[in-house]
Formats: sequence, structure tokens, C-alpha cells
Amino acid sequence: FAKSQQHRQQSHTSRSRSNIASRATQADREERKDRGERKLGQEQEKMANRGNKLYKACCDGDINTVRQLLPEITADELNEEYNWDDDDSPLYGACESNHEAIVALLLAHPKIVIDQYSQQYYGRLIAKVQEKMRKAALAKAEADRVAAEQASFEAKSSSSSAAPAATGSQSHSLSLI
Repeated sequence: FAKSQQHRQQSHTSRSRSNIASRATQADREERKDRGERKLGQEQEKMANRGNKLYKACCDGDINTVRQLLPEITADELNEEYNWDDDDSPLYGACESNHEAIVALLLAHPKIVIDQYSQQYYGRLIAKVQEKMRKAALAKAEADRVAAEQASFEAKSSSSSAAPAATGSQSHSLSLI
């Protein structure tokens, strides 16, 4: 009888320790969860602030701010709808304000998605800017090609003009002998 009572008491003690450890572990988990949620909230707030700044800069035509924000912006921030009244993206805001240079910067960004509202209402402006970008890329490629040909021609002409000069000086020295 004494053994069974002692066994029950030990079992109760170990369960109590287990419950205390379990509560501590649960409290730790809840604390980690709270920290994670706070961190996530801070990240979301940071993203919303950058996204709102980008949206405002696009609407205002502030190209310097757009250039500053674009390298660090995420795809979600770039394509998010920030004007909650109208569901406007930064691209839509730039199109609506007719800031072609900013539209071009946004369209050149690898993470841009042309949202349906921008396409629906400003498809012509987007197509016009894309065509200008295409022409500029072709002009740059042509300028690079011409510069490469010119550099090649200059390299050939400088090496061919150096060879006759050496030959001429050899023949001149031979005639002196």
C-alpha cells in the first residue's frame, strides 16, 4: 500500500512538473508568436509606407523619389493598390497624371505587372511609352554597333599604318648602306 501511494505521489509530482513545463513552453510559444506578429506588422507597415510614398511620388511626378524607391521596392509594393477609394496602383497613378517618364521607369522595372485598370483606362498611353522605350533601345543598340565598328576600323587602321612605317624605315636604312 505504501509503495502504491508513493508511486502515485511521484506520478503526480512528475505530472505537475510536466504541466509547469508545458505552460512555460506554451507561454514561450505565445511570446514568440506575438514577437513574430509585431515584426510582421512592422514589415507590413514599412511596406505600406514605401508603397504609399511610391504611389504619391508617381501621382505627383516626383521622378527622383520614384528612382530612389524602385531599387528597394518589392513586387507586392510595386503592384499594390494604394488609393483605397479607387484601387489605384503606382502605375495607374502615373498614367492618370500623364507622367510618361515615370510610366517608363515603372514599365522598365522587372517586377511590374500592368494591372487591369491601368490597361483598361490608359492602355494607349502605356503602348505609346512602350513604343518609345522600344525605339530608344533600338537606337542605343544601333549606336553601340556603330561605335564598335568605328573602334574596330580605328584599330585596323592604326595597326596597318604602323606596319608600313616600319617597312619604310627599313627600306630607307637599306638605301643608306
